[in-house]
Amino acid sequence: MAFDAPATPATAQVDRPRTIPALRSWTPAPPREAGTFRLREDVRVIVRYRDRKRLRGEARQLAADLGLLLDRRVPTTARRGVRARTGDVIVGHTTRDPTLGKEGYGLRIGRAFTITAPTTTGVFYGGRTLLQLVRHGRTIPRGRARDRPRYPERGLMVDAGRKPYSRRWLAAHIRELAYLKLNLLHLHLSDHQGFRIESSTHPEIVSQEHLSKADVRYLLALARRHHVTVVPEIDMPGHMTAALERHPEFQLRTADGRTEAGVLDVGNPEAVRFARELIGEYLDLFDGPYWHVGGDEVLPFFTYPLGLYPSLERAARERFGPSANAKDAIHAFINDVDDMVKARGRTTRMWHDDIGGGSAVTRHEDIIAEWWINVSPLSDVRPPTPQQLLDQGRRILNAGWYPTYVVNGVGGSPLPITPNFRAAYESWDLHEFHGPLVHDATLQAPPDTVARDEPRNLGSKLHLWNDNPAFATEEQDTAAIAPGLRVIAQKTWESPLLVPGYADFVALGERVGSAPGFEP
Repeated sequence: MAFDAPATPATAQVDRPRTIPALRSWTPAPPREAGTFRLREDVRVIVRYRDRKRLRGEARQLAADLGLLLDRRVPTTARRGVRARTGDVIVGHTTRDPTLGKEGYGLRIGRAFTITAPTTTGVFYGGRTLLQLVRHGRTIPRGRARDRPRYPERGLMVDAGRKPYSRRWLAAHIRELAYLKLNLLHLHLSDHQGFRIESSTHPEIVSQEHLSKADVRYLLALARRHHVTVVPEIDMPGHMTAALERHPEFQLRTADGRTEAGVLDVGNPEAVRFARELIGEYLDLFDGPYWHVGGDEVLPFFTYPLGLYPSLERAARERFGPSANAKDAIHAFINDVDDMVKARGRTTRMWHDDIGGGSAVTRHEDIIAEWWINVSPLSDVRPPTPQQLLDQGRRILNAGWYPTYVVNGVGGSPLPITPNFRAAYESWDLHEFHGPLVHDATLQAPPDTVARDEPRNLGSKLHLWNDNPAFATEEQDTAAIAPGLRVIAQKTWESPLLVPGYADFVALGERVGSAPGFEP
């Protein structure tokens, strides 16, 4: 089978080892070498001597996780001249196959189980495949595999702003993401109901239940070992009720004095300074490549009525001339944040819905736009389509409400929204961007689409939102998102499906189980 075969049931290879996501290609051992590989009782993880500096850490992580499954210590060795025994595991670096990319790997399963890859990430993912196969039993069919993802971004967003999450729960899900070869954990750390991370610049705004900086450093170190990128989000300039509760002087006001309690007045230089101090503090803490500015649902209109927000209008006109409007002040604030982020060598991300509406300023095109909705509250102007965002020169991510949103208590109500994961698994592809409101994909309006091979469509992630923070416990959240994580893993890897039906996929997920050490 071709390495880049499309991920459709018709092209599935029924003899592939059972993993989530499925292996992209698999070749059984020829008849003279056929049979099974079996982990020996005293299995070792062996690093090729020439690769010892590069891969010793990966070998130790794999050995530790394998030991959790086997309930015994698994040693590693990288000594010169060590020979693999039947039933050992070998890891090595290779440059022979550039098509594997940054995250791909190869397997050769014979007398030993050999993982090779061009990068440490690829070796790590090859190890995750071994761990999943061991879940089925210590006997594994012999053969060769070549595997890599279709999309570079695959993950989970957790709304930890409305509802606090424990360090233990987040740590467990970093392990779970890695086990499924998902590589992104997006932490939405602030919202109207809470500001959930320690601050030294503005400790007065921090909610009682929050992550300490020590918690964050622990999670970042764990994520690095598991090849998971943590994306922090402090949502601005909307969704800021909790942060502004102690600073009403920074809240946006209308011309008649009415307060927009959750919106930062970016026409006020002191309010902007407050925001920049927070961003600078957390850019120092988080060491990943991204900063998520939020930028969504600032106010429910694309273009504000003239004279409604005099502070914004005044600031926009002073900076950009008499044609500028209030929305231009919002755009300029986001662009200024982007300049600050770029000066630190990072990339800005934002939700896409509030990109339009300015007359003198447009959002910087280098900001990654996460597309999530195809309607605008209280406005008949649609947000940009995915293709329109691409036409602006942007990179995008498919965060479409369907099927990536799990919402606890939508709008603060006692009602959940859980996607139809069956329909998502059986019929959804990542070039299709759906809006909200649908449990049954057969009732969904036609999606916005982009080309299947569009390289600037970066991938997707599952989103766990807590509109009603008291709706579910951490344990209930774990159960609610588990099937969605497995669907997202398969769909973003986009290898040929192992099984065409969702019921069989659920059964496969039960056999694959969860990550070693998964204790949410």
